[in-house]
Amino acid sequence: MNRVTALHRIARLNPQTRTCDQTDQTLITDRLLEDLHQQLTELKVQQLANTLWSLGRLQVSTQPILDGIAMCGVNNIQEFGAQECANFFWACGKMLWKNETLIEALSLHASQMAFELLPQHLGNIAWCMAKMKHVDMPLIDAITAKALQSIPESDQQEISNLV
Repeated sequence: MNRVTALHRIARLNPQTRTCDQTDQTLITDRLLEDLHQQLTELKVQQLANTLWSLGRLQVSTQPILDGIAMCGVNNIQEFGAQECANFFWACGKMLWKNETLIEALSLHASQMAFELLPQHLGNIAWCMAKMKHVDMPLIDAITAKALQSIPESDQQEISNLV
């Protein structure tokens, strides 16, 4: 969906190199979010994850769209791959947004698919849990087991991020 891509590109912009002023960016972002809010149920899980990641990066926490993303995320949790899980966790931690139903569903799903998580995913999830003071022992155990298994192939930055 083009709106998700546009929002993601805005979020990826470096604040020092933006070509439009903050007011224009806010107006564009608000308009994209209005349109996306109406179409959330049509988004694929990657698009949901990219939207939430963009909101986290932009530090935009519009409650109606967050509630809609949470509902869609929970309803489609079985379709989440490792990247979608990591993006959802990272964005929740970045915004300090803790939708209990979403976090519980994400935690259960991530612990069940821990074997698919890359070191960066593990670090993002662990960081989010620490940032939000969320303790889910099955997920922590799964992250620990996968981290121990992947240490030999991890670089120093990945190990540092996980710790």
